[in-house]
Amino acid sequence: MRYLVILLAVLLSAGCQKKSTKSAENKLTAVASNFAIYDFARVIGGDRAEVTLLLPPGVESHSYEPTPQDMIKVKSADLLLCIGLVVEPWVESLVKGAELPADRVVETGRAVQFLTQEQDEHEGESHEPVEKVDEHASCSHSKPAEKVDEHASCSHSKPAEKVDEHASCAHSKPVQSSCAHTEKEKATCEHSEPQSAHANCEHSGPAVPAKTIGPVEGGDPHIWIDPIRAMLMVEEIATKFIEIDSAGAKEYRQRADSLKQEINNLHSRLDSTLHAVPNKTIMYAGHFAFGYFVDRYDLEHISPYSSFSPNSEPTPAKIAELISTIKTKKIKAIYYEELVEPRVAKIITEETGAEMLLLHGIHNVGTTELAGTFSYLSGMEANRVALAKGLAQ
Repeated sequence: MRYLVILLAVLLSAGCQKKSTKSAENKLTAVASNFAIYDFARVIGGDRAEVTLLLPPGVESHSYEPTPQDMIKVKSADLLLCIGLVVEPWVESLVKGAELPADRVVETGRAVQFLTQEQDEHEGESHEPVEKVDEHASCSHSKPAEKVDEHASCSHSKPAEKVDEHASCAHSKPVQSSCAHTEKEKATCEHSEPQSAHANCEHSGPAVPAKTIGPVEGGDPHIWIDPIRAMLMVEEIATKFIEIDSAGAKEYRQRADSLKQEINNLHSRLDSTLHAVPNKTIMYAGHFAFGYFVDRYDLEHISPYSSFSPNSEPTPAKIAELISTIKTKKIKAIYYEELVEPRVAKIITEETGAEMLLLHGIHNVGTTELAGTFSYLSGMEANRVALAKGLAQ
Protein backbone atom coordinates (compact mmCIF):
# COMPACT_ATOMS: atom_id res chain seq x y z
CA MET A 1 0.00 0.00 0.00
CA ARG A 2 2.83 2.34 0.91
CA TYR A 3 4.49 1.56 -2.44
CA LEU A 4 1.33 2.55 -4.34
CA VAL A 5 1.04 5.83 -2.43
CA ILE A 6 4.67 6.71 -3.23
CA LEU A 7 4.21 5.80 -6.91
CA LEU A 8 1.05 7.90 -7.13
CA ALA A 9 2.85 10.87 -5.60
CA VAL A 10 5.68 10.58 -8.11
CA LEU A 11 3.26 10.34 -11.03
CA LEU A 12 1.31 13.38 -9.87
CA SER A 13 4.53 15.31 -9.48
CA ALA A 14 5.61 14.35 -12.99
CA GLY A 15 2.25 15.40 -14.35
CA CYS A 16 2.41 18.80 -12.64
CA GLN A 17 5.84 19.49 -14.13
CA LYS A 18 4.75 18.47 -17.65
CA LYS A 19 4.95 21.21 -20.27
CA SER A 20 2.76 21.38 -23.32
CA THR A 21 5.46 20.99 -25.92
CA LYS A 22 9.01 21.05 -24.56
CA SER A 23 11.02 19.78 -21.60
CA ALA A 24 13.06 21.88 -19.22
CA GLU A 25 16.08 21.41 -21.54
CA ASN A 26 14.00 22.92 -24.36
CA LYS A 27 13.89 19.63 -26.22
CA LEU A 28 10.95 17.60 -27.39
CA THR A 29 10.86 14.40 -25.32
CA ALA A 30 9.57 11.06 -26.57
CA VAL A 31 9.64 7.43 -25.44
CA ALA A 32 9.44 4.58 -27.95
CA SER A 33 8.03 1.09 -27.52
CA ASN A 34 10.59 -0.70 -29.71
CA PHE A 35 13.97 -0.14 -31.31
CA ALA A 36 12.78 0.54 -34.87
CA ILE A 37 10.50 3.38 -33.70
CA TYR A 38 13.23 4.67 -31.38
CA ASP A 39 15.71 4.73 -34.26
CA PHE A 40 13.32 6.54 -36.61
CA ALA A 41 12.49 9.12 -33.93
CA ARG A 42 16.08 9.87 -32.93
CA VAL A 43 17.03 10.43 -36.58
CA ILE A 44 14.04 12.72 -37.22
CA GLY A 45 14.44 14.54 -33.92
CA GLY A 46 18.16 15.18 -34.20
CA ASP A 47 19.41 17.56 -31.54
CA ARG A 48 15.94 19.03 -31.00
CA ALA A 49 14.56 15.87 -29.42
CA GLU A 50 15.45 13.52 -26.60
CA VAL A 51 14.22 10.03 -27.46
CA THR A 52 14.24 7.13 -25.01
CA LEU A 53 13.74 3.41 -25.68
CA LEU A 54 11.38 1.84 -23.14
CA LEU A 55 12.77 -1.66 -23.60
CA PRO A 56 16.00 -2.29 -21.66
CA PRO A 57 18.88 -3.50 -23.88
CA GLY A 58 18.84 -7.23 -24.54
CA VAL A 59 15.26 -7.77 -23.40
CA GLU A 60 12.99 -9.75 -25.72
CA SER A 61 10.11 -7.39 -26.49
CA HIS A 62 7.24 -9.90 -26.50
CA SER A 63 7.88 -11.01 -22.93
CA TYR A 64 8.55 -7.56 -21.48
CA GLU A 65 6.50 -6.31 -18.53
CA PRO A 66 6.62 -2.54 -17.89
CA THR A 67 7.91 -1.26 -14.56
CA PRO A 68 6.79 1.67 -12.39
CA GLN A 69 9.81 3.54 -13.74
CA ASP A 70 8.48 3.07 -17.27
CA MET A 71 5.21 4.64 -16.20
CA ILE A 72 7.09 7.64 -14.86
CA LYS A 73 8.98 7.99 -18.16
CA VAL A 74 5.74 7.86 -20.13
CA LYS A 75 4.02 10.34 -17.84
CA SER A 76 6.91 12.80 -18.06
CA ALA A 77 7.45 12.69 -21.84
CA ASP A 78 5.80 14.84 -24.47
CA LEU A 79 4.98 11.78 -26.58
CA LEU A 80 4.71 8.01 -26.43
CA LEU A 81 5.57 6.44 -29.78
CA CYS A 82 4.22 2.94 -30.43
CA ILE A 83 2.95 0.65 -33.21
CA GLY A 84 -0.64 0.67 -32.00
CA LEU A 85 -2.20 0.08 -28.60
CA VAL A 86 -4.41 -2.80 -29.74
CA VAL A 87 -1.40 -4.76 -31.06
CA GLU A 88 0.85 -3.90 -28.10
CA PRO A 89 -1.05 -4.91 -24.96
CA TRP A 90 1.79 -4.03 -22.59
CA VAL A 91 1.93 -0.51 -24.03
CA GLU A 92 -1.84 -0.18 -23.77
CA SER A 93 -1.72 -1.10 -20.08
CA LEU A 94 1.07 1.44 -19.58
CA VAL A 95 -0.98 4.19 -21.21
CA LYS A 96 -4.01 3.36 -19.09
CA GLY A 97 -1.95 3.23 -15.92
CA ALA A 98 -0.36 6.60 -16.64
CA GLU A 99 -3.74 8.05 -17.74
CA LEU A 100 -2.01 9.42 -20.81
CA PRO A 101 -4.15 11.71 -23.01
CA ALA A 102 -4.78 10.45 -26.55
CA ASP A 103 -2.99 13.42 -28.14
CA ARG A 104 0.28 12.33 -26.52
CA VAL A 105 0.12 8.80 -27.97
CA VAL A 106 1.47 8.41 -31.51
CA GLU A 107 0.39 5.17 -33.17
CA THR A 108 2.95 4.95 -35.95
CA GLY A 109 0.90 2.22 -37.64
CA ARG A 110 -2.17 4.44 -38.02
CA ALA A 111 -1.89 4.63 -41.83
CA VAL A 112 -0.45 1.15 -42.35
CA GLN A 113 -2.23 -1.88 -43.80
CA PHE A 114 -2.15 -4.59 -41.12
CA LEU A 115 -2.16 -8.33 -41.64
CA THR A 116 -3.83 -10.70 -39.21
CA GLN A 117 -2.29 -14.02 -38.19
CA GLU A 118 -4.52 -15.84 -40.70
CA GLN A 119 -3.35 -13.56 -43.50
CA ASP A 120 0.29 -13.93 -42.42
CA GLU A 121 -0.04 -17.69 -42.69
CA HIS A 122 -1.57 -17.36 -46.15
CA GLU A 123 1.22 -15.07 -47.35
CA GLY A 124 3.73 -17.81 -46.55
CA GLU A 125 1.96 -20.32 -48.78
CA SER A 126 2.49 -20.83 -52.47
CA HIS A 127 0.11 -18.80 -54.60
CA GLU A 128 -0.30 -17.56 -58.12
CA PRO A 129 2.29 -14.98 -59.23
CA VAL A 130 1.22 -11.43 -58.51
CA GLU A 131 2.02 -8.22 -60.29
CA LYS A 132 5.04 -6.44 -58.95
CA VAL A 133 4.69 -3.47 -56.62
CA ASP A 134 6.33 -0.29 -57.87
CA GLU A 135 9.62 -0.11 -56.03
CA HIS A 136 9.49 3.68 -56.05
CA ALA A 137 6.11 3.78 -54.35
CA SER A 138 7.18 5.77 -51.29
CA CYS A 139 10.32 7.67 -52.12
CA SER A 140 10.55 11.42 -51.72
CA HIS A 141 10.00 13.76 -54.66
CA SER A 142 12.88 15.53 -56.29
CA LYS A 143 10.29 17.81 -57.92
CA PRO A 144 6.94 19.12 -56.67
CA ALA A 145 4.39 16.35 -56.32
CA GLU A 146 1.82 17.98 -58.58
CA LYS A 147 4.07 17.44 -61.60
CA VAL A 148 3.51 13.69 -61.38
CA ASP A 149 -0.22 13.44 -60.58
CA GLU A 150 0.11 9.80 -59.62
CA HIS A 151 -3.22 9.86 -57.82
CA ALA A 152 -5.23 10.82 -60.89
CA SER A 153 -6.73 7.34 -61.32
CA CYS A 154 -7.21 6.51 -57.66
CA SER A 155 -10.64 6.51 -56.06
CA HIS A 156 -10.74 8.21 -52.66
CA SER A 157 -13.41 8.09 -50.03
CA LYS A 158 -13.14 11.85 -49.45
CA PRO A 159 -12.81 14.82 -51.81
CA ALA A 160 -9.28 15.16 -53.11
CA GLU A 161 -7.04 17.38 -51.05
CA LYS A 162 -3.55 18.63 -51.69
CA VAL A 163 -1.08 15.78 -51.60
CA ASP A 164 1.80 16.16 -49.16
CA GLU A 165 4.82 16.45 -51.42
CA HIS A 166 7.08 15.24 -48.63
CA ALA A 167 5.25 11.97 -48.17
CA SER A 168 3.89 11.05 -51.57
CA CYS A 169 5.34 8.74 -54.18
CA ALA A 170 7.76 9.49 -56.96
CA HIS A 171 7.11 7.70 -60.25
CA SER A 172 9.13 7.68 -63.43
CA LYS A 173 5.90 7.86 -65.39
CA PRO A 174 2.22 8.39 -64.54
CA VAL A 175 0.63 5.41 -62.84
CA GLN A 176 -2.66 4.18 -64.21
CA SER A 177 -3.98 2.38 -61.19
CA SER A 178 -7.59 1.83 -60.22
CA CYS A 179 -6.76 1.16 -56.59
CA ALA A 180 -8.86 2.75 -53.89
CA HIS A 181 -7.12 4.60 -51.07
CA THR A 182 -8.13 6.09 -47.80
CA GLU A 183 -7.26 9.77 -47.49
CA LYS A 184 -4.25 8.99 -45.31
CA GLU A 185 -2.92 6.35 -47.68
CA LYS A 186 -2.24 9.00 -50.29
CA ALA A 187 0.93 9.75 -48.33
CA THR A 188 2.71 6.71 -49.72
CA CYS A 189 0.37 5.54 -52.44
CA GLU A 190 1.34 1.94 -53.25
CA HIS A 191 0.69 1.27 -56.92
CA SER A 192 1.06 -1.67 -59.19
CA GLU A 193 2.82 -1.35 -62.52
CA PRO A 194 1.05 0.82 -65.12
CA GLN A 195 0.03 -2.09 -67.33
CA SER A 196 -2.20 -3.48 -64.58
CA ALA A 197 -5.31 -1.31 -64.71
CA HIS A 198 -7.23 -3.60 -62.39
CA ALA A 199 -4.51 -4.10 -59.79
CA ASN A 200 -5.16 -3.73 -56.09
CA CYS A 201 -2.80 -1.63 -53.97
CA GLU A 202 -1.38 -4.76 -52.38
CA HIS A 203 -1.87 -8.31 -53.60
CA SER A 204 -2.76 -10.90 -51.02
CA GLY A 205 -3.56 -13.87 -53.25
CA PRO A 206 -6.95 -15.57 -53.57
CA ALA A 207 -9.52 -15.88 -50.79
CA VAL A 208 -7.84 -13.52 -48.32
CA PRO A 209 -9.85 -10.67 -46.71
CA ALA A 210 -8.75 -7.12 -47.48
CA LYS A 211 -5.99 -5.89 -45.21
CA THR A 212 -7.02 -3.41 -42.54
CA ILE A 213 -5.81 0.18 -42.37
CA GLY A 214 -4.50 0.97 -38.89
CA PRO A 215 -3.88 -1.28 -35.86
CA VAL A 216 -6.44 -4.08 -35.51
CA GLU A 217 -6.96 -6.65 -32.77
CA GLY A 218 -5.09 -9.80 -33.70
CA GLY A 219 -2.97 -7.88 -36.18
CA ASP A 220 0.69 -8.63 -36.74
CA PRO A 221 2.59 -5.74 -35.10
CA HIS A 222 5.85 -6.21 -37.03
CA ILE A 223 5.07 -3.59 -39.66
CA TRP A 224 8.54 -1.98 -39.67
CA ILE A 225 10.01 -5.13 -41.29
CA ASP A 226 8.48 -3.97 -44.58
CA PRO A 227 10.43 -0.86 -45.73
CA ILE A 228 7.38 0.60 -47.50
CA ARG A 229 5.35 0.45 -44.29
CA ALA A 230 8.36 1.75 -42.36
CA MET A 231 8.24 4.94 -44.44
CA LEU A 232 4.64 5.47 -43.37
CA MET A 233 5.77 5.13 -39.75
CA VAL A 234 8.47 7.74 -40.32
CA GLU A 235 5.86 10.12 -41.71
CA GLU A 236 3.59 9.68 -38.66
CA ILE A 237 6.46 10.53 -36.31
CA ALA A 238 7.57 13.55 -38.34
CA THR A 239 4.02 14.91 -38.57
CA LYS A 240 3.57 14.77 -34.79
CA PHE A 241 6.97 16.28 -34.05
CA ILE A 242 6.15 19.19 -36.36
CA GLU A 243 2.71 19.59 -34.77
CA ILE A 244 4.03 20.09 -31.25
CA ASP A 245 7.31 21.82 -32.14
CA SER A 246 6.55 23.96 -35.17
CA ALA A 247 9.75 25.94 -34.69
CA GLY A 248 11.69 22.86 -35.73
CA ALA A 249 9.40 21.97 -38.64
CA LYS A 250 12.00 22.53 -41.37
CA GLU A 251 14.60 20.41 -39.60
CA TYR A 252 12.17 17.59 -38.84
CA ARG A 253 10.92 17.57 -42.42
CA GLN A 254 14.38 17.51 -43.96
CA ARG A 255 15.56 14.67 -41.73
CA ALA A 256 12.36 12.67 -42.26
CA ASP A 257 12.59 13.03 -46.05
CA SER A 258 16.24 12.00 -46.00
CA LEU A 259 15.44 8.96 -43.85
CA LYS A 260 12.58 7.92 -46.14
CA GLN A 261 14.87 8.17 -49.14
CA GLU A 262 17.43 5.94 -47.42
CA ILE A 263 14.73 3.41 -46.55
CA ASN A 264 13.48 3.49 -50.12
CA ASN A 265 17.03 2.82 -51.34
CA LEU A 266 17.14 -0.14 -48.94
CA HIS A 267 13.87 -1.39 -50.40
CA SER A 268 15.31 -1.18 -53.92
CA ARG A 269 18.36 -3.21 -52.89
CA LEU A 270 16.21 -5.82 -51.17
CA ASP A 271 13.90 -6.05 -54.16
CA SER A 272 16.82 -6.55 -56.53
CA THR A 273 18.54 -9.11 -54.29
CA LEU A 274 15.45 -11.17 -53.56
CA HIS A 275 14.31 -11.14 -57.16
CA ALA A 276 17.65 -12.69 -58.16
CA VAL A 277 17.95 -15.50 -55.57
CA PRO A 278 16.90 -18.96 -56.83
CA ASN A 279 15.39 -20.09 -53.53
CA LYS A 280 12.29 -18.15 -52.48
CA THR A 281 11.57 -19.96 -49.19
CA ILE A 282 12.93 -18.77 -45.83
CA MET A 283 13.49 -21.60 -43.35
CA TYR A 284 13.07 -19.90 -39.99
CA ALA A 285 13.53 -21.55 -36.59
CA GLY A 286 11.81 -18.88 -34.50
CA HIS A 287 8.61 -16.88 -34.07
CA PHE A 288 8.17 -15.59 -37.58
CA ALA A 289 8.14 -11.78 -37.50
CA PHE A 290 8.66 -11.41 -41.25
CA GLY A 291 5.10 -11.80 -42.51
CA TYR A 292 5.04 -8.31 -44.02
CA PHE A 293 8.49 -8.90 -45.49
CA VAL A 294 7.54 -12.07 -47.39
CA ASP A 295 4.33 -10.34 -48.46
CA ARG A 296 6.30 -7.42 -49.89
CA TYR A 297 8.95 -9.44 -51.72
CA ASP A 298 6.81 -12.39 -52.85
CA LEU A 299 8.64 -14.97 -50.72
CA GLU A 300 7.48 -17.98 -48.72
CA HIS A 301 8.47 -19.12 -45.26
CA ILE A 302 8.43 -22.30 -43.20
CA SER A 303 8.68 -22.27 -39.41
CA PRO A 304 7.99 -24.87 -36.70
CA TYR A 305 6.15 -22.13 -34.76
CA SER A 306 2.47 -21.78 -35.53
CA SER A 307 2.44 -17.97 -35.57
CA PHE A 308 4.22 -14.74 -34.70
CA SER A 309 2.65 -14.91 -31.22
CA PRO A 310 5.24 -15.11 -28.39
CA ASN A 311 3.05 -17.75 -26.74
CA SER A 312 3.33 -20.22 -29.59
CA GLU A 313 5.72 -23.14 -29.19
CA PRO A 314 7.08 -25.60 -31.76
CA THR A 315 6.03 -29.24 -31.51
CA PRO A 316 8.47 -32.13 -32.07
CA ALA A 317 6.42 -33.10 -35.11
CA LYS A 318 6.80 -29.64 -36.64
CA ILE A 319 10.55 -29.62 -36.01
CA ALA A 320 10.87 -33.11 -37.54
CA GLU A 321 8.87 -31.94 -40.56
CA LEU A 322 11.16 -28.95 -41.05
CA ILE A 323 14.26 -31.16 -40.74
CA SER A 324 12.85 -33.52 -43.35
CA THR A 325 12.09 -30.64 -45.73
CA ILE A 326 15.60 -29.22 -45.38
CA LYS A 327 17.16 -32.59 -46.08
CA THR A 328 14.90 -33.32 -49.04
CA LYS A 329 15.40 -29.94 -50.68
CA LYS A 330 19.08 -29.80 -49.68
CA ILE A 331 18.62 -26.42 -48.01
CA LYS A 332 21.91 -25.00 -46.76
CA ALA A 333 20.74 -22.32 -44.28
CA ILE A 334 18.39 -22.08 -41.29
CA TYR A 335 17.58 -18.61 -39.93
CA TYR A 336 17.10 -17.74 -36.26
CA GLU A 337 15.81 -14.76 -34.28
CA GLU A 338 17.69 -12.27 -32.13
CA LEU A 339 17.83 -12.08 -28.30
CA VAL A 340 16.46 -15.62 -27.89
CA GLU A 341 18.45 -18.79 -27.33
CA PRO A 342 18.30 -20.47 -30.79
CA ARG A 343 17.75 -23.98 -29.44
CA VAL A 344 15.48 -25.06 -32.31
CA ALA A 345 17.93 -23.77 -34.91
CA LYS A 346 20.75 -25.67 -33.17
CA ILE A 347 18.75 -28.91 -33.24
CA ILE A 348 18.04 -28.45 -36.94
CA THR A 349 21.68 -27.64 -37.69
CA GLU A 350 22.86 -30.76 -35.83
CA GLU A 351 20.46 -32.90 -37.84
CA THR A 352 20.94 -31.34 -41.27
CA GLY A 353 24.25 -29.50 -41.32
CA ALA A 354 22.44 -26.32 -42.42
CA GLU A 355 24.28 -23.11 -41.56
CA MET A 356 22.71 -20.92 -38.87
CA LEU A 357 22.18 -17.32 -40.03
CA LEU A 358 20.67 -14.46 -38.02
CA LEU A 359 17.59 -12.73 -39.42
CA HIS A 360 17.15 -9.71 -37.15
CA GLY A 361 13.61 -8.57 -36.40
CA ILE A 362 14.78 -5.13 -35.12
CA HIS A 363 12.45 -5.41 -32.10
CA ASN A 364 15.24 -4.60 -29.68
CA VAL A 365 19.02 -4.72 -29.48
CA GLY A 366 21.73 -5.61 -27.01
CA THR A 367 23.78 -3.18 -24.93
CA THR A 368 26.68 -3.13 -27.40
CA GLU A 369 24.42 -2.48 -30.39
CA LEU A 370 22.50 0.27 -28.58
CA ALA A 371 25.71 2.05 -27.65
CA GLY A 372 27.22 1.56 -31.11
CA THR A 373 26.22 2.31 -34.67
CA PHE A 374 23.45 -0.27 -35.10
CA SER A 375 20.35 1.17 -36.75
CA TYR A 376 17.21 0.07 -38.55
CA LEU A 377 19.03 0.57 -41.85
CA SER A 378 22.17 -1.34 -40.84
CA GLY A 379 20.11 -4.18 -39.34
CA MET A 380 17.97 -4.55 -42.44
CA GLU A 381 21.02 -4.37 -44.69
CA ALA A 382 22.58 -7.20 -42.66
CA ASN A 383 19.35 -9.15 -43.22
CA ARG A 384 19.65 -8.55 -46.96
CA VAL A 385 23.18 -9.94 -46.96
CA ALA A 386 22.13 -12.97 -44.88
CA LEU A 387 19.20 -13.69 -47.20
CA ALA A 388 21.36 -13.31 -50.30
CA LYS A 389 23.70 -15.92 -48.84
CA GLY A 390 21.15 -18.36 -47.51
CA LEU A 391 18.67 -18.24 -50.40
CA ALA A 392 21.35 -18.46 -53.09
CA GLN A 393 21.97 -22.10 -52.18
